[in-house]
Amino acid sequence: MKIDVWRSRWAAAGAALAITFGGGGLLAAHAMGSSGDGSVLVPMAPVRVLDTRDAASPIHALGQGSTVTLSVAANVPAEATAAAINLTVVNGTVGSFLTLYPTGMDRPLASAINWSDNVAHANSTVIKLGSDKAFNIYNNSGSVDVVIDLVGYYIPSTGGGGATGPQGPAGPAGAKGDKGDTGEAGKDGVDGVDGLNGTDGVDGYNGTDGYNGADGYNGVDGLPGADGLPGAKGDQGDPGVKGDKGDPGAKGDKGDQGDPGAKGDKGDQGDKGDQGDKGDTGATGLTGATGLTGATGDTGATGPAGPAGPAGATGPAGPAGPAGVTGYHIVNVAVNVPNSGPFTGKAACLTGEKVLGGGYTQTAGSPMQVDANTPSSTGDGWTVIAERTSNGSTQFTVTAICVTAP
Repeated sequence: MKIDVWRSRWAAAGAALAITFGGGGLLAAHAMGSSGDGSVLVPMAPVRVLDTRDAASPIHALGQGSTVTLSVAANVPAEATAAAINLTVVNGTVGSFLTLYPTGMDRPLASAINWSDNVAHANSTVIKLGSDKAFNIYNNSGSVDVVIDLVGYYIPSTGGGGATGPQGPAGPAGAKGDKGDTGEAGKDGVDGVDGLNGTDGVDGYNGTDGYNGADGYNGVDGLPGADGLPGAKGDQGDPGVKGDKGDPGAKGDKGDQGDPGAKGDKGDQGDKGDQGDKGDTGATGLTGATGLTGATGDTGATGPAGPAGPAGATGPAGPAGPAGVTGYHIVNVAVNVPNSGPFTGKAACLTGEKVLGGGYTQTAGSPMQVDANTPSSTGDGWTVIAERTSNGSTQFTVTAICVTAP
């Protein structure tokens, strides 16, 4: 069967715990240490440390009642206390189970994975490491090939048992560089001479604004702190140095002066009127023509961009994170299903608790196909949805691992 681990935390009154899940549900729990310190999971890219099908492997298919020892010392650091693995069995000749346990300890009455046919079955588990960073693998019946991929390891927490809070948010952006000075406007064109005044030359365009100083780089995010018992609050980091002020943009060049407008033509003089008889006024002469409009002045040159400001200072570290989970307990719920169609079973946690993980074990009855094996949508229990593959009643047990909500 497939076991889903929704959330992983290590905590206990006198020892951190490793929870081992098997092919039929929750099967065993054993102590990870006796010092009271928490353990920190260090994930890694999967590394295949055993494949009994490989001709070059020193360990081959496990026979009935056989026990072999596997060391991962070449793949984990000296301080590693446990290994996180993906365990796969294939080519089983009869139904059987494997038991994994640290070297130097007695074999427990528990299994890490079960099977009843010769197809591949997989499970994820955590195993404490014994001497030489090794553990034993025991096969109960028949013959079977075993494949193990190492996906992480656990090391003691360095925070005095307390959980280190996550890195604080990134520091504020660096100061914005000063805006470059605006270029001077070009002077007005010269008025046309005589006649109507020529139109003023157009003002030169303002110089382009200097570019803003570049924002300071964000402070680097810290690695997530390890879970465990609450520890002392870390000292606040020193404030970063303030970024230098950006240089002002260069002053734009002065716009060229517009050409003077062309001089308007002088209006024609009106004809002198005939002198009339005395007493009558002579006719008024015609108005002179209007002078031409002066030419438009050239546009002023654009000022260059100001330089970018320097990077801003890194922000201080954030406060310590909250305390880890205080403990766990297991809830088992038996489900009896009559001869009818899809069914659902749920193991619910107590009020105020959250589910850490879970699974199921079929105890009797017709074979069934599991469609869902997940935490409940509210996070307070484990839900299994399944249907039988043949007629007849079915019995199975749903298991939830519950912890007090932090």
